[in-house]
Amino acid sequence: MSSRGPSGDVTKLAVLGLLATGPNHGYGLRAILEGWETHRWLDLTYSSIYAALHRFAALGLVEVVRVDAEHGPNRTTYRLTKKGREELEGLARRAWTEVPRWSMPIDLTGMYLTFDWIGAGILDRAEIETLLDERVGTLDATITFLSGSKEHMVGVSDLAPLRAVQAAHFDHGLQLLRAELEWTKETLASLRAGAFDLDAPSPRKPKATAKRRRS
Repeated sequence: MSSRGPSGDVTKLAVLGLLATGPNHGYGLRAILEGWETHRWLDLTYSSIYAALHRFAALGLVEVVRVDAEHGPNRTTYRLTKKGREELEGLARRAWTEVPRWSMPIDLTGMYLTFDWIGAGILDRAEIETLLDERVGTLDATITFLSGSKEHMVGVSDLAPLRAVQAAHFDHGLQLLRAELEWTKETLASLRAGAFDLDAPSPRKPKATAKRRRS
């Protein structure tokens, strides 16, 4: 699971951030991001890198250093400009301080539970209960697997500061998964208890009618 921000900002932060280490081309940037397996925790598609480089060049955030065409397809190498560095620093400050804005489809489908109230439900409540139960099992299995593989995943470097950075990143993802597991369990319990069901309206009492006085 991940908390994902606007994909444009994520791509910009990724591309400009990597170019801060030195000039590179799209393929080189993609190789680094694939090595980090960012597709698992960022709203970023590797194919978007190339188009992003063209956009950032048009905006003056990066500039072309050279184009290599001797072997295979053309590879355009870019470097970060002063304007791009300023943009990157602003993005980094926001990333460190902003509270994440969640964007998860399950929250939208949760709102769809209200459609049942007007007879327009999308999935039967029994099926939703089964799906949430499966989600609990998947999250639980994922957490168990990751917890058992932490040492292997973050202990591959002899550089202590690098291991600390990797551990912080790993723990962040693990804690988010644990929070998601608890939320799913609570939501499942609420569903089973009928907390999301609209109570039947109380029958209206007949209005009292005033008796006519005889003259």
